[in-house]
Amino acid sequence: MYRTVHTSVTNQLVCLSQFSDQLEGMLDTLASTAEQLDHAEAISAQPDKLRDQLLDNQAVIEDMEKRLAALDAVRATAGDLIDREGMDNDAAQGK
Repeated sequence: MYRTVHTSVTNQLVCLSQFSDQLEGMLDTLASTAEQLDHAEAISAQPDKLRDQLLDNQAVIEDMEKRLAALDAVRATAGDLIDREGMDNDAAQGK
């Protein structure tokens, strides 16, 4: 029984570590994006410069859409960990 509990706890720690790394990477990337947006240039009155700024903004929007998919993956991983925790607790308690 102790071996099963030990294996379960070890597996949970590995999963939590991987989740933590995934979440930390996402937070670092979002912080970088926020800093980039905070230091963006003022909107230009020159058409060529404005066009470049619009393209830059579109690139940021596309990047954020990609990050939304990554956020969904993090949410799914968190849900899996929570579900697994419930199953492991039931198994450890003999339910």
